[in-house]
Parts: sequence; C-alpha cells; structure tokens
Amino acid sequence: MPLLKTQVDFRAHKMEALGHFKGRGKWCGGVAAPDGAIWCVPHCASTWLRIDVDRQVAALVGRVPHDTQGHPCQFRGGALGIDGNVYAIPADASAALRLNTSKSSFY
Repeated sequence: MPLLKTQVDFRAHKMEALGHFKGRGKWCGGVAAPDGAIWCVPHCASTWLRIDVDRQVAALVGRVPHDTQGHPCQFRGGALGIDGNVYAIPADASAALRLNTSKSSFY
C-alpha cells in the first residue's frame, strides 16, 4: 500500500498534490470519518483512497468487489452514518457499500 506525502501551506496559499494516481474518475466525493481521515469513495477505482489529514499522507486501501456487469463506475459519493460507518451510494453497483473505518473492512 503506497504512502504519498506532501506539504500544504495555507498561509502562503500554496497547495501540492497528495500523490499521483493514474486513470480517470477514480473517486467521487469524500467523507470525514471518526478515525480522523477522509475516505474517498471509489467511483471507477477498485480501492478506497484514505487521506490522513494529520500526517498529510494518502493511501490506497482495500479491494472493492465489482458487481456492475461491465460498468466500472460503481459508486457516486457517500455519507457518514450515525453508527460511524461510511456508506457509498451506488451508481452502477447493485447495492450500497458500507465501510467500517475502525477496521478498514467492507460489507
């Protein structure tokens, strides 16, 4: 799992990319979760993108199952549930996806 690091200086109005990820339409939206990270919802990507705000690193996490009969763009956006899980909203997927951020496990 690659870790990518960058520096962001908001006072100087400078921003740098958190890594370089190939492809198009990889993630769609992000959810601030109880673990302190922003979890980016897989759209055409096969993994979640976890941004650790405190450490300023991004990492690819997990393997999202594909169930879209040839349509690669599965989810579009997500929300934090009152149970602390992140829920990905299905686009081409046949069901929603639940992420338990404390265990980085998917249901």
